[in-house]
Amino acid sequence: MKAKSFSLVRYDSDSGLVFDWKEPRYIEVPNDKDNPEAGTHQEQEHLYAKTIFVGGNDSIDNYIEVPEPAGQNN
Repeated sequence: MKAKSFSLVRYDSDSGLVFDWKEPRYIEVPNDKDNPEAGTHQEQEHLYAKTIFVGGNDSIDNYIEVPEPAGQNN
């Protein structure tokens, strides 16, 4: 049996705030879901997490706290 030990640090956002990525991330979104030949465009993707767990290969510096979007129930 092989085992690997690692630790995570839990971060909880302040009231009314959520975590998002510090560097913007983009995803390809179809222009028309019913017509794949219509091409795609990029939209910014958001994390919007109240709690994150950061391991050894990551850093809390990669995240920022932003106001919680209206109507978001995390």
